[in-house]
Amino acid sequence: MALYLGTNKVDIMGPNDGFMTNGRLIAEKNYEVKLSDTNFSSLTPSTTAQTLTLPATTYTTSASTTITCHRIGEAYDGTIINRTQHGYLVFFECQIEYVYSSTVSGTIHGIRGGYARDFQNYNYQSSVDSTTGELTSIVYSGTTYTGSINALLYQKADNTYASTTTQCGIYTAATPASMASNYIDLKLASVSIKTNDSYFPAAAFTALNTTNTKIKCTWYVYEGDHTIADQFYTRAYQLAAN
Repeated sequence: MALYLGTNKVDIMGPNDGFMTNGRLIAEKNYEVKLSDTNFSSLTPSTTAQTLTLPATTYTTSASTTITCHRIGEAYDGTIINRTQHGYLVFFECQIEYVYSSTVSGTIHGIRGGYARDFQNYNYQSSVDSTTGELTSIVYSGTTYTGSINALLYQKADNTYASTTTQCGIYTAATPASMASNYIDLKLASVSIKTNDSYFPAAAFTALNTTNTKIKCTWYVYEGDHTIADQFYTRAYQLAAN
């Protein structure tokens, strides 16, 4: 069930929460890639992290470890981005569903991985009048993020379940977006593989079905008056200014 203001969907970035004031969801984009479409088959999983090479897209024309999956902007998908008037926040989620070709019952193996992160631009007052020391203008630049977390659900040798935030299996921890003056790139970057004897040993990698094991991503793009980053930066300068 969703809440609408006119034709605008109002989601978790409401008027009184900590992320954004008067926020509304302006775009939701999805991307999915099979493990078999990466360079996984040429790698030997180990306790040292290795970064996957991801397939080319419309906005990243060659296979790369960082790809732009979508571009949000008036000239690209019709979404108007105006950073001088609004703040923007991107909430990113990534899920890996591990599918196996051979039996892994009785062996430690990953079941599902999840990653969530937010990404914000910030517009804040920092310039001061040299005579009065008062704030005079707003800086429309910069990007930041509040936090992120990786989680892995795994099955033990006795076939019971547990979870860990240890980075292993297939995971990402990279920035999910970048912002220009009139568009936002939605990115998938630095997807890594790494073994861990306690949670995702090499034998589990060997048993993976690479066609059916997929990396699934969703970006939720919000527009509002101010992000939490705006408020932190602006408030600090306000406290310092005359």
